[in-house]
Amino acid sequence: MRSIIRLTVLLVVFAFIKLNASQVLSLSAAIVDHLVFVENEELFGITQEKGGWASIDYETFCNYLKVIEGRTSMCPGGSGVNVIKGLSRLGNKCAVVGKIGPDKMGDYFIEQLSRKGIMLFLEKGVLPTGQAICFITPDGQRTFRAYVGASHSQSDLKLDVSFFQDIDLFHVEGYQLIEPDLVLRSLKAAKALNIKTSIDLANVELIRRFRPFIFEILENYVDIVLCNQDEALELTGLEPKEVCAFLAKYCPVAVVTMGEKGCWTQSGEEQVFAPAFFVAPIDTTGAGDYFASGFLDGYLKGYSLHSSSLQGALIASYVVRTVGTELSQASWDEIHLKLLWRFPAGQDLMSIFRNKDRMLPLSAR
Repeated sequence: MRSIIRLTVLLVVFAFIKLNASQVLSLSAAIVDHLVFVENEELFGITQEKGGWASIDYETFCNYLKVIEGRTSMCPGGSGVNVIKGLSRLGNKCAVVGKIGPDKMGDYFIEQLSRKGIMLFLEKGVLPTGQAICFITPDGQRTFRAYVGASHSQSDLKLDVSFFQDIDLFHVEGYQLIEPDLVLRSLKAAKALNIKTSIDLANVELIRRFRPFIFEILENYVDIVLCNQDEALELTGLEPKEVCAFLAKYCPVAVVTMGEKGCWTQSGEEQVFAPAFFVAPIDTTGAGDYFASGFLDGYLKGYSLHSSSLQGALIASYVVRTVGTELSQASWDEIHLKLLWRFPAGQDLMSIFRNKDRMLPLSAR
């Protein structure tokens, strides 16, 4: 009987999701991620700085890959792709525009995302498909070394107007800031069709390099900006709460995440804090991306800043308990049930924290 009730509820969830689906397009790096657990000592043999992201050449990348051969798991990645994967599993119709290489990694990327029902507008470039190694240390921190390849040789990428047809939201991955002309061209194409736009700033190093350009696009072309507290500090020199107020003067919605400390969001004069879900992280890869997918889905459904933030926090709490960025079907079933039972549209989602019993996953009930 319990399984029948669960199945019935899930069918109701999926029917509700279909009725509230939006269409989302992302400009993203097409990356294949290789995930590997390492001890601190092994990581420090590569870099003395834990965390962060750095680009390396193809030969160096292949040498690293040989050292960890047989220990890795693989999945399609890229920050914007992770956001799209989350939005797709929340019932939205999603597409990615980008570039891959003429190789097996590019074929793998297409196969994996096509299976998820994500539409792909991918050009084949001359360079190999972008790949990244994610070194995960025992504390759950991840350090990326990436060969960007075709994914960051997109200055000549064609942006056909048909890509934007019937789109509700255009999301720009922050790593694309490395090609400002492409970012500007894509944002102008979206705004010309009155499409809402969002950007996740993604990387401290890129903020240092492109700060004036970031403020230009925030003021003129971006509706929603998302960043974490380190990126916010680099961009403005301010703490998260103050950053929200500052960035809200540039664009309609600002979101600053603080990991386990929650997040601040602001729209106009309304500023809201939302707590995080307290879980033991295994791997924090994709946490910010999946938070963004939950927040953006709530925004598109017309939820409050608070409800959208908690929806993002819920989904992020699952991905940090998973190696990589591929949540299992069981995890998504639990997420959908929790969103239906606890997060009906318009309800104050803070009620989730008033009953600790309901914080347990369904499998623990």
